[in-house]
Amino acid sequence: MIIVAAMWSWQPLRAAPAASIATVEMVHGRCVGCERPFQLGELQFLDVLEGWAVGFVVSVFNGHISQYSSILHTTDGGLTWGALKSVDTYGVEVDPAFYFTDRRQGWIGWPGTDGEDRLIRTKDGGRSWRNLHARLEGTPVHLRLFDSQFGVAALSTSEGARFAVTTNGGGIWKNQPIDLPYPDILLFLNRNVGWVGGVMNGTQGFTPRLFLTTNGGKSWSEASFPEKTSGDPRDLFFVNPEHGWLVLWNRGTKEPGSALLESTDGGRSWIAHHISALDGIGRRANAVRFLSDKTGFVFISDAATKESGILSPSTNNAAVLSTVDGGRTWQRLALPAAVQSCQVLRGEVWCSSGMDIMKIHAPVP
Repeated sequence: MIIVAAMWSWQPLRAAPAASIATVEMVHGRCVGCERPFQLGELQFLDVLEGWAVGFVVSVFNGHISQYSSILHTTDGGLTWGALKSVDTYGVEVDPAFYFTDRRQGWIGWPGTDGEDRLIRTKDGGRSWRNLHARLEGTPVHLRLFDSQFGVAALSTSEGARFAVTTNGGGIWKNQPIDLPYPDILLFLNRNVGWVGGVMNGTQGFTPRLFLTTNGGKSWSEASFPEKTSGDPRDLFFVNPEHGWLVLWNRGTKEPGSALLESTDGGRSWIAHHISALDGIGRRANAVRFLSDKTGFVFISDAATKESGILSPSTNNAAVLSTVDGGRTWQRLALPAAVQSCQVLRGEVWCSSGMDIMKIHAPVP
């Protein structure tokens, strides 16, 4: 495995503890036999070698944005990827949804180009797949399975978001409406405790809403936010069932780019952290991940730019903000490119960035 490592000195955003040094490792990947120049989106590594990810490519022609997506698979830690040719989506915000409970069992759901939604399952690590012919009553946006039988999903429909539960491995789903136009985020820590979030229906701008369940979706309670909080939920992460972090995007031209919020009561209420690096039109916080209550990261970049007709992440101002004191102070590390999605794996944060995997090691206090 060829890994290119680089080290930068951290520059504090405000008064902070003694300067620390973080190490960033880049695993440069390529898509073998792929018909399109995919980038990596949502990812799930099952161990240091085997991983799955959404592969997407966005192009702009005569002002029309087109997005194609598939599912990619690696068995060498992200050096090479191959696409599942049977999974092919076209449109905006229609990435395939997928989840693996282990190296053998996985599910993929996506809207077919013929207008039919599909859900397939593998029991042999992706060597073969079975169409479940499930009637989800919506397009799967997020999937989360807990074992071979029980799982949950967030669905998009023309009438708004829905939450669905299966108890037979995905063949049959029972669903209920969620008062959101679209399910931007879904996070479950276990079979009972989870959150689904998006923006409020029927309002100008982006007013966030987040719902919590502690009984597997049988009932929900709505979280409270500081007055005038604005933004579209982009990413949600909980260190434990009580302590969580949420990042919001503002897509308008009058509001700051992003916001970071913290909860210490299981997501029932949230407080805002003002970080100067998140201010500015077009500034986006793409992901938040914490390794402990004290040590965490927020990945930021500028909004996407049009380059040669292709909509690609801007590398300008791509950075990771790091804290070692629970968010009281932050330090900024410039990154070579923006990230799309991140996960915690073996005490590191692994992120998708173009076709590469970016590994962030914890800073030394």
